[in-house]
Amino acid sequence: MNQTTLPNLLILDDEEEIAGILGDLARQCGFEVTITHEAGVFFERLNEKTQYIILDLMIPDVDGVDVLRMLSGKKFSISVILISGADRRVLQSAEALAIQYGLKISGVLEKPIRIREYQKLLTGLISEQKTNLLILLHPGKE
Repeated sequence: MNQTTLPNLLILDDEEEIAGILGDLARQCGFEVTITHEAGVFFERLNEKTQYIILDLMIPDVDGVDVLRMLSGKKFSISVILISGADRRVLQSAEALAIQYGLKISGVLEKPIRIREYQKLLTGLISEQKTNLLILLHPGKE
């Protein structure tokens, strides 16, 4: 994949070190990555090219559920990966709410994030992206 076809990933996590690691691993897997640490900047960077989002539910300046609600109002096709250090039930509730909002959830990861689990999720998304691209370019040749 060349630079123009890399899937676009936008990260919102207030923990800069963790966001940096998540971004580096995503780049290694083949994503074009933008990292943000505040909701305001996140929404400034969010656009129709954004395909994937990693959203930390526990951001100091905004509730992650509010971010999900705001995302549901966007007309973009975005897949969301939820992450949090909160209790597993919080993640499950946020996932259910996001689905009710009509958002596509690609993954749910608890902090501390297991690197192999994260990489497996990302490589699966890349593989899915390539398959979808091939189907678009060569319909009927799946």
